[in-house]
Amino acid sequence: MTFYGGLLLTLAFMVILARRLSLATRTGNAVGFILNPTLYLLVIGYFYMVVGSMTAEAGQQTMGFSFRAEASDTASLLCYYYFFIFLLAYALNKDRFLKLRPIELGVIGNIAGMSLLFVVPFSYFILATYGPGLAALQDNRYSAMTYYIDNFLRAGFYGQLYCIGLLASLLFIFKHQKRLWGLLLFVVVAFPFVAADFLQNGRGTITSIFLCFYLLITLRTGKIYVMPIVIFVLLLVAFGIFYRLDYANSSIGDFLLFSSSEFFLTRSSLDLIIDAQPNTPFFDLISSCLTKVLPGAIRDFFDLTYVSYTDYVKRTMSLSFGLAGNIAAESYFFGGMTFSLISPLIIASFYTLVYRWQAFKSLPGFILAIYIILSTQNMVRTSFYENMALLLGLFLILFSYLLIFGRRIWILREYDPRHPDPEPAYNEQSPKT
Repeated sequence: MTFYGGLLLTLAFMVILARRLSLATRTGNAVGFILNPTLYLLVIGYFYMVVGSMTAEAGQQTMGFSFRAEASDTASLLCYYYFFIFLLAYALNKDRFLKLRPIELGVIGNIAGMSLLFVVPFSYFILATYGPGLAALQDNRYSAMTYYIDNFLRAGFYGQLYCIGLLASLLFIFKHQKRLWGLLLFVVVAFPFVAADFLQNGRGTITSIFLCFYLLITLRTGKIYVMPIVIFVLLLVAFGIFYRLDYANSSIGDFLLFSSSEFFLTRSSLDLIIDAQPNTPFFDLISSCLTKVLPGAIRDFFDLTYVSYTDYVKRTMSLSFGLAGNIAAESYFFGGMTFSLISPLIIASFYTLVYRWQAFKSLPGFILAIYIILSTQNMVRTSFYENMALLLGLFLILFSYLLIFGRRIWILREYDPRHPDPEPAYNEQSPKT
């Protein structure tokens, strides 16, 4: 029953996505199509919710663990429910007809330039310092991830450097929309973060960088490219098989099954939480979100303590790799079945409102949408609420200059497809700031 339900949702997913892609291609609305955040919620949700559920039972048996049948059935139904809500949200959230404007950065450009003068050399220095040690641990994925967290993320502030460097390079690219050097700058800024993620056998940062580069190319050319995405997904699948499959003792069936290991292992965290029924107070979710928003000193003053569901999953399963979690597991962990049923409505509404928000066309709103798109894969496979709180804190603290100086800068304009466009978007004058 679970498998056939997944096939039905797969058919609906393919039909709706194909129709929207065809419409965007026919009307030349590549910008509006790829900037719709609900598109990414739908596509990523399909793999983690539907594909993960369709392969969960067989994958868990192959990995050597299982859960109560009732828990697994409930997990599948919840995942299908989440995906159905995302599918409905995307079907109802029509693509806006958008084009890029030229922009003048002013003081924002000066701040971005100074940021790059700090980020680029420091990120390469951290990679050169800790990269060899990380490379030596590639045979042990858990040890490599632990080393990466301790030396890159905590000691090296790699996450903050990544966010600041990515924003600065994006700003220069959108200012110089028709110049190649902006894309080359993006590659230089992104390389140490991609290299570190590869050395720790990760895929999250690599996926975000690829998606960002794809967005930039599509915005630059006004065309939608399907083949690069297909090739990248196949490479990610091959990467997962390489690090998790024992070739000497595996059949062709195992090979095919492990091509979706990222998805059924992530789905397994929901089975675990439904099976265990941890009964965590909802206030812990609020506390965990506040710790992501507030600066360290203020956070320490309030002494916020909470139970992390991803840590709970890690401790309970005691595997040599992480199950990560997913958005349904997060909701069930903190609010049981009631919050699990409400949560996808909140998430889908948030993604819809971001796209429909008028400030979406301004520089801060546009950058926020880009970061939400780039974070969607991590949200679906770990936590929506904690990651959104992290983004909020990022914009209120590290990106505060963008909110102060960029709110009157408009980077997108909307047009009526029924009337011919009077002139290309790059010849248009941006509003005075």
